Amino acid sequence: MLKIFPYLSFRRGQDLIYNIVSRFLDSSENELWVEAPTGVGKTAAVLSPLLEHGLRVLWVTRTLKEQEVVLKEVNRINRVHGTGFKVTLLRGISERCPYTRPPFPHQTCLTCKSIKCPYREQFLEAFHSNVVVATYSMLRDSRDKVASLPVDVTVFDEAHTLHLPPVKRIPREWILRAAMEAGARPDPNILLKYAGVAERIVLEKGFSYLYEVVRVLSSGEWFLDGSDVVVVDWGFRDWVKRTFMRKIYLTATAPPNVGGLKVSVPFNSKFIIYTGVKLPLKLRLRFLDEVARLIRLLGLFYKSVIFLPSTTYRDILYSKFDWEPLNVTVVLEEFEEVEKGVLLAVSGGKYSEGIDITAEAVAVIGVPYAKPDEYLRRIYRRYRFKGKRKLFYEYPAVVRAVQAIGRVLRNPNERKLVVLADKRFLKLRKLLPLWLKKQEILVIEDYRKLEKEIILFNTRLNQ
Repeated sequence: MLKIFPYLSFRRGQDLIYNIVSRFLDSSENELWVEAPTGVGKTAAVLSPLLEHGLRVLWVTRTLKEQEVVLKEVNRINRVHGTGFKVTLLRGISERCPYTRPPFPHQTCLTCKSIKCPYREQFLEAFHSNVVVATYSMLRDSRDKVASLPVDVTVFDEAHTLHLPPVKRIPREWILRAAMEAGARPDPNILLKYAGVAERIVLEKGFSYLYEVVRVLSSGEWFLDGSDVVVVDWGFRDWVKRTFMRKIYLTATAPPNVGGLKVSVPFNSKFIIYTGVKLPLKLRLRFLDEVARLIRLLGLFYKSVIFLPSTTYRDILYSKFDWEPLNVTVVLEEFEEVEKGVLLAVSGGKYSEGIDITAEAVAVIGVPYAKPDEYLRRIYRRYRFKGKRKLFYEYPAVVRAVQAIGRVLRNPNERKLVVLADKRFLKLRKLLPLWLKKQEILVIEDYRKLEKEIILFNTRLNQ
């Protein structure tokens, strides 16, 4: 069998992933979990044995940018080894179709008379590709099309995405507009009866709020959460397990109830759990002075990214304090333009997954627990077993924290400062991924000692 690894040598941990995946493919097993930190090179280490075995691969990612990583690795294999592996990146209608119209681009397909459709053609191309790359959103919204592809092994990148059932929100405004189109009361149960009317409206107007509301309501169980309607697809994970026979799950933070391969490599970075602050989910103004002092300390010595538990905390911190002379911003593009500065971001927000941020330090201040809303309450009622708090409340918070620090902590050889600032991280330490547990993590309670450690690390960094 031709070895087609795209690089001259393995990084630390890559050889272990490569060998375990190869053994899995030679076995009769159907599932493999691989937990490894960012920067190890999971994509190349998994992709190579799959292609060596001549298998057709479906690779599922969270973002479009992560799709490009898979494409880059396959192209490199083709250049280095002279192979001709074909890749198809499946994109949504709004990216593929030149005829889409707002506010619902996918409804264009109902009225489009074009013979040549780039959106449909990509699925025909995928039938003849060695590697097909789709996002989780496409997997959910176009599941029949994706499931019909000839696939031997499916790789779920950022597999923690599958841990909780997917959710869609229907704004109150959509419900009201849909009710006006139907000439009915704004009751989701009533609107579901107007599916035929919705299709006629799309054919006449080109789009329909009623059609969109009925489509989303039909995708799962709905309930009210404030003024919005929330729709949960409880069966999505079971559909994934039934549909794709052989699966490889990749993540930096595996759920506590799974086994598989857990790769640990030493990092040159400094890891600190600072217990001198506690930032509860409900806003407490008296904690903000302590948080602001910590942000100033980090910003004084490092180009820093600070992740906070909510948008409310971030906005109040940003507006309440005078940050001069620090360059403090909430916009990534502004942060990237300065040599020294502080970016205030939100754990679980748009800057916390799927991107790389160049910085010297990263801090997660406050445990990013989910808001105890109706969705979480329904999960608790649905899954009646001991340990559900750990699985559905604590573990997702750890995932958000680890994903946040992973935006800056991209390479084991780089020297970064990583701070988890909240005394509750001590309790959650048991849920940290193995690679993070095995690092030397300094626990500090006193602010003066923290200040001393940060200054000392900065001195060593500049030597």
